[in-house]
Amino acid sequence: TFGTFFALLTLYFAILVAQGGEAGRHGGGWGAYVGLGLGVGASISCRINLLPLIVIAAFAAGVRLWDDIATLRRQGRSRDMAAVGLLVQMTIFRLLVMVLITVAVFRVAMPYAFGGTSILDFSFAPQWRQNMKDVQALMSGAADTPPGHQWTSRTPFVFPFANMVLWGMGIFLGLAAWAGWLLATGQAVWALTGVGRSPRLAEIRREARPHLIPIAWIGGMFLWQGLQYVQSMRYLLPIYPALALMAGWFLWWLVDNVGEWSVRRRLLALRPVAYALLAAVTIGTILWGWGFLAIYRRPLTRITASEWLYNNIPDGSVVVNEHWDD
Repeated sequence: TFGTFFALLTLYFAILVAQGGEAGRHGGGWGAYVGLGLGVGASISCRINLLPLIVIAAFAAGVRLWDDIATLRRQGRSRDMAAVGLLVQMTIFRLLVMVLITVAVFRVAMPYAFGGTSILDFSFAPQWRQNMKDVQALMSGAADTPPGHQWTSRTPFVFPFANMVLWGMGIFLGLAAWAGWLLATGQAVWALTGVGRSPRLAEIRREARPHLIPIAWIGGMFLWQGLQYVQSMRYLLPIYPALALMAGWFLWWLVDNVGEWSVRRRLLALRPVAYALLAAVTIGTILWGWGFLAIYRRPLTRITASEWLYNNIPDGSVVVNEHWDD
């Protein structure tokens, strides 16, 4: 979907910001913040429930600020309040620029949200505000509608997880993706809480550093949507690309680490097992995707039902339906 595309684009620029470091290394300077504003604005124009991307943007800026202050510490300038203050001011100013770009993009890309006839009118339209209230009531279960009855007694987290793994991503990719997220989260927790200067801890910190933004986006979005009354699978589509990256990283991590571990212990048969798992997930996901596309290789169910009605129900028959059905 367009929302998923722009969410992934926002995630890309957030990672650029987080990894940019002092002086905007690796493209993490002003351009990345401009890209963040464009991505967030376009995302929430597609789906208002992508508003948490603003939190991810702020988190990325915080990671970058932390790294810049750590650079000052390594340079022996940790007590240089002028330098620290300048870094904080630059971060806040860049975030403000990002917010302004976000608002401008949302104003242009989502004109239905605003009232008046001028593009400079930023007052929200009464109809849009009412629509948002209606959607909130539907999502919370406060609005009692027949289509919403299906969400009654659904187990939070378990129901959306099962749907994502069994249907949304397929069992091969789904399990590999969440295994990768768990491993990456474990590394990040160890890196943040570990004490000491052991070579292994230093290695974990290097490995965990790139995971911070993806695991925060995946975990935060799943936590939020998993607690909603309406747990439709489509609301979690924006985290699918990041989960796919987690799956790829996890499978190759197994190839590297299991291979090294097996060589040290002379269990050479383990490396082929890791490659076999990589191949199984790849091939299984391709086959699952092809099977899923069978839905779109046949006529839409409503068209099939209409054809059956025309062929089997006599002319002049009375056909009834639920008043709320579309």
